[in-house]
Amino acid sequence: MPEADSVTTLDLGDEVALAPYDPGGWPVIVEARTNRLRQDESHARSWFQEHKAVFDGALASVGALILRSFALSDAQSFSRFIQHYPSMPYGTAGGAAKRSEVADRIYDTVQSRAPTSQIGMHQEMSYLPVYPKQIAFFCHVPATTGGETLIADIRRLERLVSPRLYDGIKKKGIRYVRSTRAPGARVDAPEEHQDYLRLYYQPWSEAYATTDRDQVESKVQAAGQNFEWLPDGGLMTSYTSPGFVTHPLTGRSEWFNSITINHGNYLSADLPPDVYARAFPLGAPKPFDVLFGDGTPLPEDDVLELCRILDSIAVAPRWRQGDLMLLDNTLTAHGGNSWTGPRDILVSLFG
Repeated sequence: MPEADSVTTLDLGDEVALAPYDPGGWPVIVEARTNRLRQDESHARSWFQEHKAVFDGALASVGALILRSFALSDAQSFSRFIQHYPSMPYGTAGGAAKRSEVADRIYDTVQSRAPTSQIGMHQEMSYLPVYPKQIAFFCHVPATTGGETLIADIRRLERLVSPRLYDGIKKKGIRYVRSTRAPGARVDAPEEHQDYLRLYYQPWSEAYATTDRDQVESKVQAAGQNFEWLPDGGLMTSYTSPGFVTHPLTGRSEWFNSITINHGNYLSADLPPDVYARAFPLGAPKPFDVLFGDGTPLPEDDVLELCRILDSIAVAPRWRQGDLMLLDNTLTAHGGNSWTGPRDILVSLFG
């Protein structure tokens, strides 16, 4: 478990109280105590900006923090609250999830999911050369039941992962391959799965927010990816990553990849095996796949074990309206539980 005790002793002044999340002890809750922080958005924003260096250092230690009871009410106030953080140079272009910008630098997290779906644990956009260093989630409307944003400590994962997989990635790296279909193309699958498949196997026009091939190529090349236009009008992109990155503050090499949600199998796709086999038959492009950097396959047993490890160490803090969760994207994987009722969780990515 991260060193939560050291974070709860941080000097953030007497306007806030700090305590580990109960019962798991992680993440750390930073709760506003004064009426000014709770009710005065301008004061809360100024306080947060003044303490940015402290929060950056805390995230580099603990990996995840939740700000609670601050003067945050909607997407616009969330946007104003985080404007002092560096933005992502390409926004969410090329990301696996379909997102709509609902306020400046603020994106929805629900459009790409059905309430019954479960999002696997991952480090955001780790399959791209340009990725967010930190992430902020904001709870506008909590779900009636479920809907938690799951989080897992990558340093715990590193101690549990298969040595064969760990050493193989260290030696060879990881190659991510993604296919997006031609606009208007239909997937061979039962009708009840078509809405989900439109999100999982996106048309490239939606993945890159343009119908202009030249603009798509510019975005892909700017992101450092290779690409190939397929005979059926689809697009295949690839990127070879080390699978590890050096943390910008600690200097430590850390596990950094999206194997579990990008591996080409029905479990990663969250589809029945017969539907996956029909939609993506042998030899056809898969929406997502992951290989070792030299093109050899990852041991499937190790990938499935990795999924089980992440599920076993995941923590599911219950959302409250107005909560702001800050994550260090290198040190903390995240995912999502299914839910019932209304739910509106927003996200911003920091470069």
